Amino acid sequence: MENSLVGGHYVEPYAGGAGIAIELLLNDKVSHIHLNDSCVGVYAFWRSVLTKTEEFCRRISRASITVEEWRRQKEILKRPATHDQIDIGFSMFYLNRCNRSGIPSGGVIGGLKQEGKWKMDARFPRNELIRRIEAIAARKKSITLKNWDAERFILEYIPQIPSDALVYCDPPYFHKAERLYLNHYESKDHIRIARII
Repeated sequence: MENSLVGGHYVEPYAGGAGIAIELLLNDKVSHIHLNDSCVGVYAFWRSVLTKTEEFCRRISRASITVEEWRRQKEILKRPATHDQIDIGFSMFYLNRCNRSGIPSGGVIGGLKQEGKWKMDARFPRNELIRRIEAIAARKKSITLKNWDAERFILEYIPQIPSDALVYCDPPYFHKAERLYLNHYESKDHIRIARII
């Protein structure tokens, strides 16, 4: 609007859940979004949503929301090399929806005994989640997805994007990063990426 970029491109070198990007695309504020995340789980989630939409939605509709299943999903994410991409992507999604604050390495909502005020299904409205994923997948031709290191993405990919683009650069938090992310930066990494940006 104010920057005359409506209808242009939107870019996230650290996509994560890409909430802003998806809202802009679904509300026709941008014509194309470019998502990148070096985290295997995040990339697997987005790739599965875009290429195996029906299977992903089926998994949402049939998911068992139990502590036993939560433990099984945590094991998948701990050992991604031994699982298919859709298993990894769904595991990332499942833990995001069932864990406190959506943190994959966090604890389950309601605790292991499910005695808290909120239970682990509090953020798992199946029909709403399926509708959202189907809406995103319907716009997949307007989504470019990469699994590159952010530094490479910034240096090599962003220069190729049309000039009517907005780049939203939101690197990982510095403090407590090892508890928040599966991939995180050390102090020297933050200094380097700040210089690159």
